Amino acid sequence: MTSKKPLLRNDRERGSILISAVLFMAIAALLLTGIASLVKMQVKQLSQVQNSYEVRSMINLAEKVLTYSETEREAAQNGNITFNKGSVEWSRVNEQVYRLKARLDNGHELVKEISVQQKTIKEPDIADSDEMAEIP
Repeated sequence: MTSKKPLLRNDRERGSILISAVLFMAIAALLLTGIASLVKMQVKQLSQVQNSYEVRSMINLAEKVLTYSETEREAAQNGNITFNKGSVEWSRVNEQVYRLKARLDNGHELVKEISVQQKTIKEPDIADSDEMAEIP
């Protein structure tokens, strides 16, 4: 009869490799889950930053339109400027203050109030035009 030799010298050590492997797998799973949740949070934060930049740039462009376009301002009390990824609605609060509400297609929005000063066009002096006429 051949007797089988035990792999481990002590009977109490049998099955310890299984426990070590299970603990290693549990620690690896926790580590991978933690890394996945960190990556998910970073992607979400990046998306929010991107939305913020897009909304702020839409507000800035709409502000430029209202500042430099008197006809746009005086045409109506309310207006809408459409962009590729959303739109900006503007409304007149009083004579010089406007409320801009930018909204992206995904629902991210920002509201800002701006003060627009009336631009006055300087008329040329008559003396300057007479001097210009005398130049040969």
